[in-house]
Amino acid sequence: MRRTLLFLSLFSFIILIFTGCVNPLFDDNSTVEDDIFLSYPNEVKSTTPDSGEGGIVAGSNLYIRFYRPMHKSKTEQAFTIDPAVAGEFSWPERTVLKFDPEPRFKWDQKYTVTINDTAYDTYGNRIGKSHFFTFSTPFENPAVSLVYPAKDAISINVKDNVEITFSEDMDRTSVYNAFSISPSVQGVFNWDDLKLTFDPSIELDNNTVYTVTISTAAKDLVENPLKADYSFSFTTAPRSELVKPTVTYVQSTDNNIIKVYLSEKITQATAENANSFSVDGGLIIKSLHLEEDQRTITLTTSNQIEAKVYTLTIEDLTDLAGNVIDTILISFDGIDPPDLISANPVNSTSIELLFSEPLKIETAQNINNYFLNPFLKITGATLEMSTEAKVLISVDPQTSSQIYTLTVKNIMDKYGIYVQSNNSVEFEGIP
Repeated sequence: MRRTLLFLSLFSFIILIFTGCVNPLFDDNSTVEDDIFLSYPNEVKSTTPDSGEGGIVAGSNLYIRFYRPMHKSKTEQAFTIDPAVAGEFSWPERTVLKFDPEPRFKWDQKYTVTINDTAYDTYGNRIGKSHFFTFSTPFENPAVSLVYPAKDAISINVKDNVEITFSEDMDRTSVYNAFSISPSVQGVFNWDDLKLTFDPSIELDNNTVYTVTISTAAKDLVENPLKADYSFSFTTAPRSELVKPTVTYVQSTDNNIIKVYLSEKITQATAENANSFSVDGGLIIKSLHLEEDQRTITLTTSNQIEAKVYTLTIEDLTDLAGNVIDTILISFDGIDPPDLISANPVNSTSIELLFSEPLKIETAQNINNYFLNPFLKITGATLEMSTEAKVLISVDPQTSSQIYTLTVKNIMDKYGIYVQSNNSVEFEGIP
């Protein structure tokens, strides 16, 4: 009797193999799956983003969900995207194919993804039909985010370089072609991540106004140009060992950070001497740091009061030639950029965001200022007027237990201060 049962079991298993229902050797990484999957359609179940959706962030990933566990290599070979994009495949679940573009999708581009019918499930069955979906990415221009010397800076050392920092990776050849300086100066270019440095071949002229321009010929890696020409001017100082250093610019960059920019290099001993600086209004200087360029000093302070006018007194700073700065008093406005503190799902299609302070309603209710990865379409944003610091955003249904990253940009507080770049929080999706 036992031999008969064993024979029948082996015979049934062989029949399943020959009928294509089970093939445990079909994929090195696959096993005989639960029979329940055989009752599901052998096709694509859903995609992220859905077909026809626009506004997917260019750095997002694609997700393709199947009803059945899939043969990995056969399914990846059945994947095509037009226009072509390099990337990597991974399988967060047996039924989910993830495509991670490298380096990212192009801005302002429509894509078509196809899973053709050469894809197989782990039972050895081809999917019933090809599946395709389309999506598009928004347009975003690169921008100049920081320059040295600062706009309208004075008494700049004739030996200093020009530095331009961009908001994203740029096509370097296009930037070289877009760069001009007047009066004309020959020089060489160097890059450090997003920062371009122009090193003049000769010293700049004394007491001269220079104007640097980056034209719209400058493009990012996906050929998006600057939105408009960017220009800034600065004035050089006389080249003399008797010239005293001067402060060219003071900027509050966070609620407890002040940047002081000098016309020339300063000794570390005087730059980091607590007696060289004082601030009124109850603001306490906690630490001082001379940056590598030796002409930028970072002051860490107690928390500033937003929009309050402070006066910074600077004295006794000494340049490398021993010249001492004249005592100077400079006023600046305290700032406190808004921060995204948390994101908490209320239900599958609503998420409550909490910010550190009241926001400007027109920026808080602009859905283009919010991004979710993995991609979820954001359909609405409402500022809670009782606090003006809570925003309820509406989204397409979340995937249960999926970890999402919510990023905000261009959000302003009531004083017009922008949220810090790449302000992000994570949360877990709920059904």
